[in-house]
This record gives sequence, C-alpha cells and structure tokens, in this order.
Amino acid sequence: MATASSSAGGGGGGGSGGVASAAGRLAVDGAKATANATSRSVVMLSTYVAQNPTSVKFICCLLGLALSVASVLSMFNLIGNEEAHEKWDRSRTMQSAYIFFFGMVIVFCELREEWANKGCELQVKLFRYFYFLATQPGRAVFYFYVGSVSLLMWPESDLWKWIYLSLGGALCLLGAIMIGLRCLQCCRGEAPDEPQASA
Repeated sequence: MATASSSAGGGGGGGSGGVASAAGRLAVDGAKATANATSRSVVMLSTYVAQNPTSVKFICCLLGLALSVASVLSMFNLIGNEEAHEKWDRSRTMQSAYIFFFGMVIVFCELREEWANKGCELQVKLFRYFYFLATQPGRAVFYFYVGSVSLLMWPESDLWKWIYLSLGGALCLLGAIMIGLRCLQCCRGEAPDEPQASA
C-alpha cells in the first residue's frame, strides 16, 4: 500500500512537470508569434501610408523647408531690423522653435521613403508613433494646423509678417487641397484605405 501511494505521488509530480514544460513551450511559441506579428506590422505600416501625388509632395517639402528656414532666420534675427527684434518675446521664440520642428516633420513626411529612412529610419518611426501623419486626412489637418499657427504669428516686422502669412496661407491651402483629394477619392468610389505599394 505504501509503495502504491508513493508511486502515485511520483506520477503526480511527473504530471505537473509535464504541464509546466508544456506551459513553457506555449509561452515561447507565443513570444515567437508576437515577434513575427510585430515585424509584419512594421512592414504593413509602410504599405498603408497614404501617398500624395508627386507635385503635392514636392510643394509640401518646399513649404516645410521654407518654414523651417524662415523660423530660424526670424528667431535669430538674421534678416530684419533690430527695433522689431527687440519686441520679439520668449513666446514668439518658442513659436518659432515649434514651427521649425513642424516644418522638418512636414519635410520628413513627404520625402521619398528611401531618402528619409537612411540611417535611423526616421520616417518609419514617425509614422509608427504618430500614425495620423501616415494618413492623408491626418496629414492634411496637421498641415492646416501648422499653417494656422504660422498665420497667427504676427511679428512686428512687415517682412516677416508677409513671409509667415504667405507660408501659413499656402500650408492651409495645401491642407484643404489634400482633404479635397481625399473626398474626390471617396466620391469616385475608390477605397482610400487600401494598401498601396511603396515607391
């Protein structure tokens, strides 16, 4: 009787060991499946990025670059008069810094994928963590926002006032054009959210 119960106890210990090893194998298989799914989702992200027409991409890159350059020039008063720069306060300096950053984001959103992702894959990370920039409506609203911030920045200098008005107005117009392109796709019955091949 004692031997029967001890053999039963030994069998029970082996059974729990088998359950533990099966659970371990399942955990490892689950981790591998998660890693595979994550790598596939990164690849899928690049195929779901909305691509603008080449002319719109070119204009967006130029506007983003011009906005960044203008904000640096105005921040450090490299062009303009001293009297107007004396009235320049910290909030306008911060606005210029934000506009510089947003201009560079616009450039990296619209650059060709192979150019923007050289080195540290900046465009991939930008679209992964700020997914609204990977969609046409999200990018259009972002451009409209940056344009409106630029429009509302009223420096004392007439030169900078016209520069920010023209760049901000152009970005707002570009955002409206991108929304129009999206609506045109929807009206034609095209599915704008289908994956497109990356160029």
